[in-house]
Amino acid sequence: LSFKDLYYFSSFMIRLASLLPASRKFLTTTDLVTVDRTRISSLVSILEKQFTLPAHEDFKHQPFVFYLLVDGMNFCFWHIEPKKKFNYHGYSGSVAFGYAILHALSKNPELFLSESLYRNPEGVLRTILSPTQGELLLQKERIGIIKEIGKALKNGLESRLMEIEGGDVDKIANTLLTFLPYTFGDISVKSGVSLLFLKKLRLLISDLIALRNYKAKNKAKLLIYADYKIRQLLMNAEVLTLSPRLQNIIRREQIITRNSEAEVALRAGSVVASSYLQKI
Repeated sequence: LSFKDLYYFSSFMIRLASLLPASRKFLTTTDLVTVDRTRISSLVSILEKQFTLPAHEDFKHQPFVFYLLVDGMNFCFWHIEPKKKFNYHGYSGSVAFGYAILHALSKNPELFLSESLYRNPEGVLRTILSPTQGELLLQKERIGIIKEIGKALKNGLESRLMEIEGGDVDKIANTLLTFLPYTFGDISVKSGVSLLFLKKLRLLISDLIALRNYKAKNKAKLLIYADYKIRQLLMNAEVLTLSPRLQNIIRREQIITRNSEAEVALRAGSVVASSYLQKI
C-alpha cells in the first residue's frame, strides 16, 4: 500500500486479532497454500525444546529507541549472493543488526537522540553499518524509517506509550501505527480481504513485553508475526501444503514479490496454522 493508504488505515481502530479470520477467508480464494491441521502435532517436539540465544539477554532493558530501530527495520536481511549476506561478529539477520545498533549506541549515544534521527538518518544508518560485513539491502527504505522514528520521538511517542502502559494491545498497536504508519504499516488487500499482518508492529510489542517488562493486556491478540522463518518451519513439517505451481517457483529460487498472491497466501497460511498450536 502507498503511504497515503497506510495513513488512511492508521486513522481507524486496528484490531490485531482480525488477522486470523481474514487469513482464513483469504485462503478460500487461492489454491496456492492449504493448511494440514493433522500435521500440527509434529511441531510440538520441536517447539518444546529450550532455545538459548545470547541476544535474548543482551537485548534486555535497552533504551526505547533501540527496540524501535531493531524492530522497525526488521526486514530483508537476505542477499541473492550468499557471500554478500549481512552479518556482524558471527551473527546474521536481525540479531546481527541488533548488536550493530547496540555497538553504535555505546559509541555515539547522541546520534540516537530524536533530533539526530530526524535530521541525519543517513548518518545514523552509516554509523550502524560501519562495523558490519556483507550488504544490507533496501537502505533508502531504512533511512525513511529512521527519519520517521526521529519525528515520532520528537512528537512524544515514548511518553504516550508510558501513559497507556497496562492497556489493551490494540490500543498500544493503534498508538504506534498512528505515530509510525510508514514504519509499521504492513497491510495487504487481496481478493477483497484486508489482512493486517503488521509483522514488525506485533514483534515490537512482543519485544517490549518480553525484554523491557512493558505491561499490556490481551497479549493473545498479537497472534504471530508472519515472518518467512515461521513459514520455513511450517513447510518443513508439511503443515503448509503448497500447490505444484508455488513449489515450482520455490524450487527454481524465483523471487516471490512483496504483496503478491503467493506471499500473502504463505503469510496467511502461517497465521492459520499457528492458531491451531494453541489447541494442542
